[in-house]
Amino acid sequence: MAPIAIGHRLALFSAVEHGHLEKARTILESTDVDVNSLNSDGLSPLDVAVLSNNRSMTKMLLQQGAIENAHSVHAANSNMGLHLNNLLCDAEATVHELGNFDGSQAGGLAGGERTGTGTNAGKTTFSNIIGK
Repeated sequence: MAPIAIGHRLALFSAVEHGHLEKARTILESTDVDVNSLNSDGLSPLDVAVLSNNRSMTKMLLQQGAIENAHSVHAANSNMGLHLNNLLCDAEATVHELGNFDGSQAGGLAGGERTGTGTNAGKTTFSNIIGK
């Protein structure tokens, strides 16, 4: 990959991670960066936006062609699901450690509950999270 392309990809991830919506949109519209590229943690920009609970960024990335589970497209035979589950467990542990856990949510996703209707019934998907 050319150094310029790497720089654009890193700039995109930086913009997404820091919530700079217009900067991320500009990078996607003015460069050849793949909206479904992966960072060193194996996450796509969409994954980062969802994990950051940034709905406007998530919607913009979907409009720009981001696909759910882009990591599966890039590495179908990897243990990405396990990796993401480990990241989720680490994040939940951090929330508990910081004392920001709302006890009324005890039966939520951490308890195995899933959301969705129709073909997504019982599944947690990006679309269900952003209410699409």
